[in-house]
Amino acid sequence: MKKILETLKQRWAEYLIEIIVIMIGILGAFTLNNWNELKKVNEKEQKILTSLFQDFKLNLQNLDSSLSLYPEMEDRGIKMLRLKGIPYEKRLQS
Repeated sequence: MKKILETLKQRWAEYLIEIIVIMIGILGAFTLNNWNELKKVNEKEQKILTSLFQDFKLNLQNLDSSLSLYPEMEDRGIKMLRLKGIPYEKRLQS
C-alpha cells in the first residue's frame, strides 16, 4: 500500500494530465455527436419543408384549375334555374 501511495505522490502530474486528456477526448466526442445529430435534423427539416412547398404548389395549381371551372359551372346552374322558372341573378364578386 505504501508503494502505491509513493508512486502516486511521484507521478500525480502524469496521472492528472492523462485524466485531462481523456476528459477532453470524451467532451470532443460528445460535441461531434451533437453536431452530427443537429446536421441530420436540419437535413430532415429541409426535406420536409421542400415536400410541403411542392404540395402547396400542387394544391395551388389544383385550386386555380378548379376556380377556372367555377364561372362556367355557375353559369350552367343559373341557366338551369331559369329553365325551371326560378329567377336568379348572378352575384357580383367582392
